[in-house]
Amino acid sequence: MFSPRDLSAGFEAWPGLDELFPTSFQGVNPNRGLEGSVADTDRDALAARMSRHFSASGFEALQQAFPTLMTKRAGYDPKAVWTQLRGR
Repeated sequence: MFSPRDLSAGFEAWPGLDELFPTSFQGVNPNRGLEGSVADTDRDALAARMSRHFSASGFEALQQAFPTLMTKRAGYDPKAVWTQLRGR
């Protein structure tokens, strides 16, 4: 800021994003090789893929069908997530 101003009531007084959202989640990050798995612009293609994902006979079948998505990384345990989601 290059001009004098009253900072007490302006934009600077607004709460920060970290105050509004104390917990953050990265969410889906398709630039990590997840293209063709959990994000799609075609609703029917995504629904078919998710149906295949949740109806798989076992985790090994998923590893063959979706090798990139079924790879452990950055705190993501694909088998644990798949098991938990199938239980719902």
